[in-house]
Amino acid sequence: MTNPAIMPLATATLCTFLALAPTAEAATPKRQPGRVMSAEQVELLFRNKTWLWTNGAGYFAADGSFLAWSGSSIAKSSYAKGRWYATGDGSMCFEATWHVLSGAKGSTTCFTHRSLGQTIYQRKNPSGPWYEFRHTPVAAKDEFRKLVRGDRVTTKIARLEAAFARLAPPQPSSKPLDVAPVTATDPAAAPTEPGETGPVPAGPTEMPVITPEAQTLRSSAAGPVEDRPAPMNGSPPPSPVSSMEGHPAAEAPASESIAREATALPAPEVPQPPTEAAPSQ
Repeated sequence: MTNPAIMPLATATLCTFLALAPTAEAATPKRQPGRVMSAEQVELLFRNKTWLWTNGAGYFAADGSFLAWSGSSIAKSSYAKGRWYATGDGSMCFEATWHVLSGAKGSTTCFTHRSLGQTIYQRKNPSGPWYEFRHTPVAAKDEFRKLVRGDRVTTKIARLEAAFARLAPPQPSSKPLDVAPVTATDPAAAPTEPGETGPVPAGPTEMPVITPEAQTLRSSAAGPVEDRPAPMNGSPPPSPVSSMEGHPAAEAPASESIAREATALPAPEVPQPPTEAAPSQ
């Protein structure tokens, strides 16, 4: 006859054992489908083919280069240039730099493949779910059917590169200008060391244009040569420029007329990007 005092202790011991014992599902690791595909099998699967995506495509060239684009509009598009390779654990990876309107960034993406007969399983690393990439026989909606032979990416990338160059904001130049700043000369800062040159006094930077009419006015104002006063104390005669003060010809240097002509020139036509290529806000 069982002792009633022992029953509670036995029940508690059994509950503890059941709680600590691993379940059959936890003790048994999840089985992966099929067997690992070799690097040669994976390479043959993708080499010289374009993988068509919902909004984009990737081209796996025979020389190992990789090209891709993605996006539904110019503002949301990106393109990639890099390389692709297959590994012994059944993985296919592509390392590429992805370019967008605002810049570029590198990334690596890998997919692992296993096979069972003619059926191919694929998952995205590191922890994507397994799915049937290729059924036996091949189904109409298999992802395998989206691998088409040839390059269907290069033309699209060329269009995106042109659009990005046209729409990207201008980058500030980091090269300093080779023009020295113009500053006023301080007379107090004149050099005092022997051999140094003092500040150049301010004066007209351009010679005025003297027309024949102005020359006639100058001659008539100055009078005959023999009637002109002799210079005093050996000083030079008055400059023709000073005798022209107030005359329009003397007050309109050549640079001003050039500026007026340049202002009259029509503005160049700046090409505008097409409406469909403008990024949405």
